[in-house]
Amino acid sequence: MANYTNPYLPYPPQFYNNPNPFPIPPVQAPQDTLEVRFIQGGSNSAKAYPVMPGRTVLLMDSEESKFYLKKMDTYGVPSPLREFNYTEVFETPSNDIPVATEVKPEYVTKDDFNAFADKMINMLSEQRKPRFDKKGGQRNAESDL
Repeated sequence: MANYTNPYLPYPPQFYNNPNPFPIPPVQAPQDTLEVRFIQGGSNSAKAYPVMPGRTVLLMDSEESKFYLKKMDTYGVPSPLREFNYTEVFETPSNDIPVATEVKPEYVTKDDFNAFADKMINMLSEQRKPRFDKKGGQRNAESDL
């Protein structure tokens, strides 16, 4: 028997009041993950493709324009095989949005620009002229533009 009072011996073993010294962690269900795989042979190959529990597999058929979605829940129960077709999506013009070909750009000609510039020069030169009030004096207020 060991002498626990001897100072030269190692420390005595510690006893804890833990009823379960080796706790078991709770079981966590695996999260559903998606995989993408390529197959050949159509729906027969998709049905035969093995899927792990808790996984979803997107099976792309390389011979046809189809793809399949095969899913198995966390308990290993398979869902029905879902089959889809590829189709190209074309944009259809709607009546609300103007089509780019219908919108025509407008350009200013040189004659129109020169006429506008002359008009602006005349307006600015009239603004610089002194204005007189009813009594004949020059007023320092804003212009009438």
